[in-house]
Amino acid sequence: VARLPAAADAPFNSNTPQHEEACLPNTRVDLLNTIYEWADGDSKQYIFWLTGLAGTGKTTVARSVALSYRAKQHLGASFFFSKGGGDAGRAGKVVTSIAVQLARSVPGVHRHVGNAIIQRPEIASQSLRRQYLVLEPLSKLEKPATFVLIVDALDECESSNDAQLIVQLLAMSGSLKHMRLRALLTSRPEVHIQFGVMQVPQPRR
Repeated sequence: VARLPAAADAPFNSNTPQHEEACLPNTRVDLLNTIYEWADGDSKQYIFWLTGLAGTGKTTVARSVALSYRAKQHLGASFFFSKGGGDAGRAGKVVTSIAVQLARSVPGVHRHVGNAIIQRPEIASQSLRRQYLVLEPLSKLEKPATFVLIVDALDECESSNDAQLIVQLLAMSGSLKHMRLRALLTSRPEVHIQFGVMQVPQPRR
């Protein structure tokens, strides 16, 4: 797993200043509860799309959710996009970053992801869709588990085509056996992201 490249500034708890804020106590309570009920419930909708204009607090909400599920040991991975932020502004390391974080946070994942890398040593240099194959072994986990993935500010991804593909890959993650992944996605209401999201039935707020 150490061979996989990861975007160091993308996780919610990186040292990047923009990741420091969370919701103040007793604020955004209804929205947060709606997200928690979706993530912890039995809904077949694998993606929760939180959309709004710039400055409406989407990243603050995403960070609050990340803190909550990390405390519960059910945060699978997070990737906070940042325009012009190097690897955190591009899609190239999204899948591998998620794989590395899952390997660290979910018991049993490290071995399966490691085996996938051995079988496909060139995986990190391939397309995002091919890179996604590194997550397929997660279906081999023996004990069913639920974990939350958070992708924040997808509209800040440099490539609109890659942003659409990321939505598709997040939707595919919901079909993994023995691991239920819930993906919280935040973005501005950009047309290319709307188009990608419309392909996946989901709650929208």
